Amino acid sequence: MAFVRLLLLLLPLLGMSTANAPAPPVSKEATPAWKMFVQGWMEKLSGRTKATSDPVPMKVIGAGLGRTGSNSLMIALDQLGYKTYHMERAMENNHLPDWGRVMTPGHQDDKELDAVLDKIAAEGFTAGLDFPICSAYKELMKRWPDSPVILSTRSSPEVWAKSYYDTIFRLEHVILREQPPLTLMMPGFASASRWFTKRAMLPKHEDQTLESLAKGYVDWMEDVKRHVPREKLLIWKVQDGWAPLCSHLKIPKERCPSEEPFPRGKNDTADMQFGAAFLTIITDWFYMILAAALILVVVVIRFLLRCCCRTSKVKQG
Repeated sequence: MAFVRLLLLLLPLLGMSTANAPAPPVSKEATPAWKMFVQGWMEKLSGRTKATSDPVPMKVIGAGLGRTGSNSLMIALDQLGYKTYHMERAMENNHLPDWGRVMTPGHQDDKELDAVLDKIAAEGFTAGLDFPICSAYKELMKRWPDSPVILSTRSSPEVWAKSYYDTIFRLEHVILREQPPLTLMMPGFASASRWFTKRAMLPKHEDQTLESLAKGYVDWMEDVKRHVPREKLLIWKVQDGWAPLCSHLKIPKERCPSEEPFPRGKNDTADMQFGAAFLTIITDWFYMILAAALILVVVVIRFLLRCCCRTSKVKQG
């Protein structure tokens, strides 16, 4: 199940206090992968979109890059009563085409960015983190200047760069080739990836090394610190746990699960590497797999027709 969940990730989020916010049913587990997959594809086939409501404020703005514990933080914020936007939810809600339109040749389309942020607000998301929305933290701050900002981090730039290089870099190496079946299953993903990479001050994919990624991470950290007022910013890592998170978000002590272990996300390095290898195989061999599947269908149809004909002859005899 962990690999299926990961595959979906590849194929395959205010100013008011949260103390008064209605808390939805709490679940420490992320949405099951099979359910996300089925829902997404049913929406694509039917042409439906999720029901929208009046736009809601983004009460928590996540400025941390991917691979900084964002999956764990998503589960934690959900547990605290937020509806959290994350790369998983972007795919679950079929938002990748929307993000893909933000990046036009050579520049960002501000109207398209506003449109996707409006859509996220209309779908009820009250917290946002991870790629791609973390790259738009400045736009979110303009919309909701009173909302707290969380900069999730790793223990060092080098540790983050190694984690990114071993996971996201490998996945993007396949996605940016823009070949079927990924272009059919995830339209807009490649363009969205180029946009949030550029906005996150990271080097282009072909120029990414451990050293250049570590530098990009430091540049991003400094950029966030420059633009977010100190009193609004929490610099946080998963090991810090519940206490600083609840304090920064002004969660009452009785609602802060500080005695519980902090949630742990499931998108670990081994799963993501296996997923990248799998996607590479199905991309490299897509046309041969398709041809083999078509031949198999023809063989099965012919077999069934022969069986029907024999059965008919026996009855006639």
